[in-house]
Amino acid sequence: MSWRTGLLLREARLNLQTGAIRVAVAGSTIFAVLLSVALLELRDADDLLRFQQAYSQAGGYVAVVREPTGGALDAARCEALGDLDAVVAAGSLGTPYLTAFTAAPGTIFRRADVTRGALEVWAPGQPVPVTPAMGLIAGAALGKELGLVAGSFVQPEGEAPLPVVAVVDTTDRNGQVARWAMSVKPPFGEASECWVEFRRRTYDGGIAMLPAWFSEGDDPAVANPYRRSDEFARDPEAEFAGRPQRSGWPIAAALIVAMNWLMTWFRRSELGLYLALGTPRIGTLFLLAAESWLLVVPTAVAALAYALALGHALGWEPGLDEAMLAVRTTSAVALLALFLMPLAPLILVRGTIADLLKDR
Repeated sequence: MSWRTGLLLREARLNLQTGAIRVAVAGSTIFAVLLSVALLELRDADDLLRFQQAYSQAGGYVAVVREPTGGALDAARCEALGDLDAVVAAGSLGTPYLTAFTAAPGTIFRRADVTRGALEVWAPGQPVPVTPAMGLIAGAALGKELGLVAGSFVQPEGEAPLPVVAVVDTTDRNGQVARWAMSVKPPFGEASECWVEFRRRTYDGGIAMLPAWFSEGDDPAVANPYRRSDEFARDPEAEFAGRPQRSGWPIAAALIVAMNWLMTWFRRSELGLYLALGTPRIGTLFLLAAESWLLVVPTAVAALAYALALGHALGWEPGLDEAMLAVRTTSAVALLALFLMPLAPLILVRGTIADLLKDR
């Protein structure tokens, strides 16, 4: 048999067409193994992304800066942090004070001046309205207790009625603020606290930088994480780095190769016939390599496409990097299998041509 590529591919294609049962069993096995690897990668990536989203939503990457002696911070310097690429939002809080409203006599609430950046930290994803000088923003709990909505009025005791510009839900980030009435002020003057939300990858370095950003003289500011790390017992990044398929993907390739070698063992007489027709033993390797590529490559593409479609149907939302990770791991399994599968005739099919043909 000629070694020419065209004839090898033609012979490989004909072998696949005439061995329908063998191809169906092999294709199903390869599809199942590659699909499992791809789904494991997509599931673990989705689990990590969901945890990080929940952790971030709860304020996992938020830091609070205060003066240790109860002194004041520079509100403008706090708001300026929001211009840094490493920062999602930053804003300051004035000193809260007690107040009461005529709609709930005898019940004490808190009022405070805040900057827009503080509301962006406390209520991510919620629009911060432009607030007139005499308007108030109500926390969700205060709004519910007094029946307030945007456009209504509320009267602090001893003052004229004030318009409610908006009701914001700060429950996830700052439950205390949910019962506050707030006035949005420009970032000037003094502040009691500075709230900063960092991007995930810059959080550790950013929180270490904050004291130097605010410190003046011998009285350094103190920056503390809003959420303690021990509030979340899981370490999803460590779990993801230690996922079984990261280092165990060769086992998946070994399953495919073992199945293929077993089938090759039962094709000894067929390979002996090729040898009897003058095909060199190395030629059978190229023949099986061609068969492997024609079978594995389309099956791998189908398995990846099905895994992505099934993941989408299950509500998984991996990003491009996570999807490419599934592609790389699955491709690594397929390529290793493609390298080892054609070696079967050199390792398993031994002996003379007569020995190979006797079972025909």
